[in-house]
Amino acid sequence: LGDDQALEGLLLLHEGRLALAKAAFQHVWAERSWFSIGELTVGRAFLQTLLWLHEDERLQSAWKIWQNKYLSPESLLIGIESYERTQPDLAVQLLKQAIELYPDDRRFLGELTLFSRQFPQTEALWKQTVEQNLSWSRASLVRLLRRIERLPVSTSRQNALDVLTGSGALASSEVKSFLQRDYGASVRAWLKKGPEMPLADGRYSWDVDENGWPNARLVFDKGKLVSWSTGFLDAASGFWEAHFSDGGLTWVRENKGDESWSLKYSVYPYVKSLTWRNKTQAFRYTFQPFVTKAEPYAQDQLKKIPQALWPWYLSTSWKPLNPAKLVPQALRLDEFVNGTWSKELFLLKGEVWLEIADTLGDGKPDTWSYFRNGRLASVYRNYGETGQPDLHAIYDRGKLVASEASPQRNGITEFVLYPQQGVQLWDWDGTGTALLRVFQWKGATGLKASVFSHSNLPFQDMPRWETPPWH
Repeated sequence: LGDDQALEGLLLLHEGRLALAKAAFQHVWAERSWFSIGELTVGRAFLQTLLWLHEDERLQSAWKIWQNKYLSPESLLIGIESYERTQPDLAVQLLKQAIELYPDDRRFLGELTLFSRQFPQTEALWKQTVEQNLSWSRASLVRLLRRIERLPVSTSRQNALDVLTGSGALASSEVKSFLQRDYGASVRAWLKKGPEMPLADGRYSWDVDENGWPNARLVFDKGKLVSWSTGFLDAASGFWEAHFSDGGLTWVRENKGDESWSLKYSVYPYVKSLTWRNKTQAFRYTFQPFVTKAEPYAQDQLKKIPQALWPWYLSTSWKPLNPAKLVPQALRLDEFVNGTWSKELFLLKGEVWLEIADTLGDGKPDTWSYFRNGRLASVYRNYGETGQPDLHAIYDRGKLVASEASPQRNGITEFVLYPQQGVQLWDWDGTGTALLRVFQWKGATGLKASVFSHSNLPFQDMPRWETPPWH
């Protein structure tokens, strides 16, 4: 039974199912029921599982009672890594014992770099190793890089990076690949080497919060910062990205849940447009060229430092944007529904003076509404295919006073309604005079009609058809 459980634990560990592997190993460990699998194999696997689960207290308890742990270099490495996270002084003592037991194991040399301040001779020794025996020590170099990558920002991490960047290992493909995965380490190496080590093009990960987990991505092209994004590990808290071109911000976008906003620049810091989106709608604000500014950072200050350091500078100096404050300065607002244009508003000091809308849902403008002092003043409608309006509604302080129609779209009013007076005039022949009939009604329940036929009666002249302002 012990071998079966031990084998099951090894398979689960290989599959990355750590919680189940731990449960299998715990029983074997408690009963000491290993047989053909072997104590060292089971012990190393159990400790490795606890290490990956960050259960350092349980790992160290098992470590203390395991008498044969010193027979396995791998077990010693696991113990050193665990104690380095919780009790660095004990890790140093354990490392000294490991080096005495296994002086030729280069993996412990890699561990030495994490404690280089306690071992002043480490830097020269490691530098000589990686420069003269890189092909032989490649495995230990790769392991060290993985150790550094998993570490949060700490003295041990900085010690290792200092030793690493001071050695000849920077030219190796393993270190180049590691630096490209870790922008923080790349910057540290760049600061140490300067112009001798240009920042490589490509994608970088970055642990901005310095907690051991990368939460930002960067892209460099031809030595210049192209994009910077954060929040990709936690979609619930929001995703944010910024893009740069020729040394200036071109657009920035933030997603949170089902909503997002994006800000585009014509030339930084002048805003070109602002777009809000949700599942079904989008609102795009357009601004007057080279007037409205949005400055999350000082461009003059940014230009004083190399682009390799831009993300580091921006992470500490970036001022959060509040797009809502830009809205009153917009000249135009376009609304889209399910990806189709719906209406366009023209703004002056935050107030609408013209609205162009698609009320039929065919993606074409058919209604033009004009406003004066925030109140509706005039509306033109087009229900045909020509783009020429055939209905004109006139308002006085927001109330409808006349509705005119030109069905033939010939510039002649053929029908007019005066709702407040209860009068309709018809002129199908386009004579300019209400020759045929005038109806008047009163009351809410019935229709009372009167026909005017004499020239001296009111409402004889048809109003002149007003040409829309855009014609």
